[in-house]
Amino acid sequence: MTSEADISNEMMRLVRKINRANKAYHLNDAPEIADAEYDALVRRLAELEAAHPDLIRPDSPSQAVGHEVSASPLGKIAHEVRMMSLDNAFTDEEVAEFAASLGNGVQGLVNNAGIPFRGRLGDMKVEDWNRVMGINLTGPMLGMQAIAPLMGPGASIVNTGSAAAVTPHYTVSYTASKWGLRGLTHVAATEYGPRGIRVNIVHPGYIETPMMAAAPAVMTGAQLALTPLERTGQPGRR
Repeated sequence: MTSEADISNEMMRLVRKINRANKAYHLNDAPEIADAEYDALVRRLAELEAAHPDLIRPDSPSQAVGHEVSASPLGKIAHEVRMMSLDNAFTDEEVAEFAASLGNGVQGLVNNAGIPFRGRLGDMKVEDWNRVMGINLTGPMLGMQAIAPLMGPGASIVNTGSAAAVTPHYTVSYTASKWGLRGLTHVAATEYGPRGIRVNIVHPGYIETPMMAAAPAVMTGAQLALTPLERTGQPGRR
């Protein structure tokens, strides 16, 4: 039978590993472990904390302001039509084959990939700047270039922006990339509108995802103070 001391030690090791992984990924932009391993650590910690709430450590990610660690993975969504992502299409030929299989062309494109980088203006390195811009801004542009020709009237493109795209948020590369995406969306709407293709952008606020796990507590508190509902957004919650 596992003793309370053993459980406490395991929780301590999990907290340290998770916090180290968060810092490496979100602050240093240098991931040390795979996403699957990270998720396993988070789930195990959530299970132990649910079973032993009296042993929860103050430095646990679950204790950060506005953060919740859940042992339940996000549920899968059943789509009415076939979906395509970078998991199942890599070449122009594969994309064209997918579009042809639908019969009426591609009906929708969601540019949702994005990465954070919390560097300030005076500390920003060109390679870090280019990496953020490449994923957050160039990626959606390339996505629209590849998919829009396969779309017809009534199709829709949705880009995921950020509240940082409408405020002077200090994360210079991330903020600039989202402002750029906002402009790109307006350009695309003007270009594709005559073809009957809608192009829109949504600007989420603070959402509880692994990307935000390493955000300083003071930042989370400030975001909550600016939010009318006084709570963070959660995946799957309306």
